[in-house]
Amino acid sequence: MDSVKRLTGDISAVHQTAEKTAKLNPFPQRSFLDDFCGRLNQNLKEPTSDIVDGELSESKDFVQILIGPTNEISTLAKQSVWNRPYWRDPRRGINHFDMNEDGIWELRHPGLDEIESEDFVFVAEYLESGDFGYRRPQGGEDMEEAVAQCMSAWFAAERLDMSDLMDYIVEKLQKRIEPAMYDVMVFACQIYNSPDTGLPSYQWLKDYLATSIAENYWIYLSDDHLSSSFIEKLQLFPELERDIYMRRLVALEQRLEPEDDDQNEGDAEMS
Repeated sequence: MDSVKRLTGDISAVHQTAEKTAKLNPFPQRSFLDDFCGRLNQNLKEPTSDIVDGELSESKDFVQILIGPTNEISTLAKQSVWNRPYWRDPRRGINHFDMNEDGIWELRHPGLDEIESEDFVFVAEYLESGDFGYRRPQGGEDMEEAVAQCMSAWFAAERLDMSDLMDYIVEKLQKRIEPAMYDVMVFACQIYNSPDTGLPSYQWLKDYLATSIAENYWIYLSDDHLSSSFIEKLQLFPELERDIYMRRLVALEQRLEPEDDDQNEGDAEMS
């Protein structure tokens, strides 16, 4: 019921979150993509991973990955990447691996040219450990960086067809991370501006983002720093606006149902 009240604009929720809202950065006048990239550069600390660099003693046990336009080389254990069905699936004729002239396996995926090495670090961590970045952020700067890491990992996974990582990112956002309203709107604009691949993870992420915005709808509108840019972005992305209103409508109907039942009971007693 609490989430329903947030969706329908319970005024007490606005007052309770006023202090938090006052600390939010205003939406910038430049594009969301420019700001998103800038925030990543500011917030991301260099994460750790199990990438192997240097000369390989047993080349058959490793796979080289050439990242970005400069073909920066990273090396991962073969067992971490070899059986990923989006990179190698004989039944569907998929194979992005090939042996180079040095006798070392390489992952040759067209999406690698569009990825920065700093972003691929999160992909490498996930491939070798099943997680990436901050495992359990405790708030403050850690939480901000965890959100930025999820954004970075998502767009890298998207370009590499990594549906399992995309699913995991949505799960991590839902269970372990509490993004600020600013970050939710930035992420939503990027997702709703991207071509829909039809993967379930896209719909899960859209549902998560649209629901989060709908729950804070009145705060977005009432905050002097957020409202004008919030309205502008809704006008730019009608699908996002529709999804937000659909979730608010469901919540409004749920709030009205008990009132209708009480009214019906009262009418029955009077008759």
